[in-house]
Amino acid sequence: MKKIKTLVTVWRPSEANSVDVPTDRELRAAVPSEVDLTFLEPGQKLSDHLAGVEVLYGPLPEQDLPKADCLRWIQLNSTGADVMMYDAFAKSGIVLSTLGGAITGTVAEHALALLLALARNLHRQRDLQGAKLWQVACGVELAGLKLGLLGFGRIGRAIAVRARASCGVATLRHPLITRKSSLRSSCTCRTCSQFASVRRK
Repeated sequence: MKKIKTLVTVWRPSEANSVDVPTDRELRAAVPSEVDLTFLEPGQKLSDHLAGVEVLYGPLPEQDLPKADCLRWIQLNSTGADVMMYDAFAKSGIVLSTLGGAITGTVAEHALALLLALARNLHRQRDLQGAKLWQVACGVELAGLKLGLLGFGRIGRAIAVRARASCGVATLRHPLITRKSSLRSSCTCRTCSQFASVRRK
């Protein structure tokens, strides 16, 4: 049986001890036997390893597209696909998929964590602690404030829900997004036309 040649470029088992990556044994145990799985190692050029590859896990730069003679499917390690939005790829017929909703909660909670860190001046408190200085750097309280969201896709909606639930923050969204969602009923969202008046206040 001909195996499906698959190339992974976004991470590799050799990094399993340093980042949150499965080991080579774990990966190969999870992959069907008909898949020929290889990884792009540091220092290797993607263009030199595309021949015969049918599945690519990672982005494909425009200059390397002509070398992808057998490519049928690209899986991105992200929710966005803007890195693949060039004309030659759009006309190639290659299937493109993203992580979609797989990491929506993770990204939304990370964004909220950074928002809280900035609001409470955790970066300043860290620096003061490192300098052995005892100073107050309390920051601001988020309750009652308004959070502007430019883009109201899966992640934007998830941030809105979490911001309201945890901090009592109302959200304003970009007006061009009209997609219906069950999450929307949980959000207090107003359109971008109100940003200017809110900013002035």
